[in-house]
Amino acid sequence: MRRAERTPTALRISVIDHGDGLSQRDTGGGDGGRGLLIVEALSSRWGTEPTDGGNCVWAELAIEPA
Repeated sequence: MRRAERTPTALRISVIDHGDGLSQRDTGGGDGGRGLLIVEALSSRWGTEPTDGGNCVWAELAIEPA
């Protein structure tokens, strides 16, 4: 499931991951998590939240106020 919403200062994008545990960025040599390095580089802030059956990874991209 994917979701995008606009706030006055950001575009917030959320993606549900049905894997086990919270998604974490790769700290070197692991399997997976490298995509979160890209998310971290491009977003103004990001995080993860537990959900039923997985977790939600969200990122906010700063935008100019309308």
